[in-house]
Formats: sequence, C-alpha cells, structure tokens
Amino acid sequence: MRRRFQSLRVRLLQRPSYLGLSAEDFSLKISGAKEILRSCRLCPRRCGKNRLSGERGFCRQSEKAAVAAIVAHRGEEPPLSGSGGAGTVFLGGCTMACIFCQNYQISHYGGTCHEMPPRDLAAGFLDLEGQGCHCIEWVSPTPHIPALIEALAEARGMGLSLPVVYNTNGYLSAESLELLEGIVDVYLPDMKYACGLQAQELSGTADYIFHNRLAVTAMYRQRGPLVSTARGTAARGLLVRILLLPSRLEGAEETLAWIRDELGTEVPLSLMSQYLPLFKARGNPLMGKPLERRRKGEIIKKALSMGFSNLYVQGRNTGRLFIPDFTKTNPFESEEEREAAGSPLSPDRA
Repeated sequence: MRRRFQSLRVRLLQRPSYLGLSAEDFSLKISGAKEILRSCRLCPRRCGKNRLSGERGFCRQSEKAAVAAIVAHRGEEPPLSGSGGAGTVFLGGCTMACIFCQNYQISHYGGTCHEMPPRDLAAGFLDLEGQGCHCIEWVSPTPHIPALIEALAEARGMGLSLPVVYNTNGYLSAESLELLEGIVDVYLPDMKYACGLQAQELSGTADYIFHNRLAVTAMYRQRGPLVSTARGTAARGLLVRILLLPSRLEGAEETLAWIRDELGTEVPLSLMSQYLPLFKARGNPLMGKPLERRRKGEIIKKALSMGFSNLYVQGRNTGRLFIPDFTKTNPFESEEEREAAGSPLSPDRA
C-alpha cells in the first residue's frame, strides 16, 4: 500500500502544473498580466509603455504574441527533445540587445513574425502534442507572457497535457515570475554573464547579473532541480544554460561558483559551445572570432571539479547545424539531416 501511494505521488509531481489551476486561477493570472501591460514591467527595464493601447517599448512588441515558427525541435537538451522533439514556439522581440544573437532575424528585426490570437496559438500547442513532442517550449517568451498564459488557458480546455518549458535569456522581472508560478513546469534560463561591464557592452544590460541571479533563484524556489518522467523527458525543474564566449567573456567559472554556493550542484547544466560570430558580432574586435577550441574542455573539467555531475555538452560542428533561418517555414535543416547528425547536446556524467 505504501508503494502505491509513493507511485501516485510521483505521478502527481510529474503532472503539468497548469492542470491544477482552476478557470478562476487562470482568469486572475490573465487579468493580472494584462494590468502589467498597461504600464509594462515584464522585464527589468520597466519601460512603462501602455501596450494595451498600442504603445511599444524596448522589445517593440504589442499585446499579441508575435510568432515566428512553431516546430518540433530535435536540437535541444535530451530531456527536452527526447525522441519526438521539443514542441518549440519561437517568439519575436527580446528584452536584451545581444550583438551575437543567433535569432536576430526575429529578436531584432521581427520581419518573419506574425501575430496570433490566443485560440490559434493554443491550436498550435495541440498540434505539437499531436506530432509526439514531449513539451511546449516557449522561446524568448517574456514580452509575450500575457498572451501565452491566455493561449495556455485555451489549450488546457482543448485537452493539452504537455509540460511548459520557459526558454529565456534570464532577464525578466519578479512580477513576471510571480505570474509564471503554477504555469511553467521547466525553467531553461541563460546565465550569460558574471560581469556587468560585459553585459552592458555585449547585450545592453548593465544590471543583468543582479536581475538574472534573482530570477534564477526564484525559478529554483518554484520548481527545484530537474525531475524527469519514466521516459527520461523533463517533467519539472530548473536547467541552466551557459553559452561559452570568446576570451572567456561570459565568466563561466564565476557563474558556476555562484550556482554551487547559492543553489547547489544538483542543478543540471547545459554548457554550450556553439558560439559563432553572427549578427553584429561579425568584425567586432571582442566577438568576431570563434570560440577557442580548448575552452569547452576547460569548463567541463571545472564544473566536474566543483561537484556538478549532471552536465549536457555539445558535440563538434553542431553550431552551424542548428543556427536557425527564420525565412523558412521550418527554421532548421531537413528532418533527414537532423536525424543523421543526432542531438547536438549529450549528457556527460563523468
């Protein structure tokens, strides 16, 4: 009998959190999110624009979700991609201004995005579930939180039962995180920098470290470390991404030390070595060069020496393979090429 109750508890923990919200809960979240849009403070810039009346702030977004692509993405970390892919929703705009952004076509220009009403976006979520995806992954979602919550409420009523992944640059406000509690199952934040000077020079966010660490702490408090289903796909929790940059500009060693000291070494890490000089990084004296070959090995060794054992690392030559082109219906290469290449991220548990 005891074992039966433990099994039930596991199933409840793996159930998407939004399925436990009532219609009234969703209504309160939607109304609260829209109230924030009256004087926008979804990100730490707190631009105060009334997006409900058509004003646009730093992110250049309206109150509607600007969608660039809805695809099954097999290039994410194994707990997200699994065998069927992550059900990825690429959204336009951004709260940062990274000169090396690989999604610059939609984060900076937005020309390939189209605004979708909540019910159509909800139908997109259901289509991803029908394709066999393991999660609904929102990419660059912070400017669109109100629209996404509204779409999720619609999708739940239509039978959606996949966990929600919040794939973010990690630069969002405490108010946004309060709205997301009970909505998001898996947080996938970047921790881009450990130095404010670099954050300002490369991404226009001098206060990034303060707000990023505050946000990641709140994410961990809400969801804890990553928990997987019996199939090995992510059910809930936190998975931190660190993109390695030329000349150690990301300060990965300091970020690792902060995670170890503040959250613990049970937090899984995705150590990404896919950097390429794209967008405004081309020709930049700091960023217009590839990542040093030995850097990936150095940071893996450092993470292991600190006690981290749940690592995901990228294989060779995967950077160009998974650079999206949002002028295409599917921003990635053909299904056959993806499957032949395999996932660019693999677990390293040495």
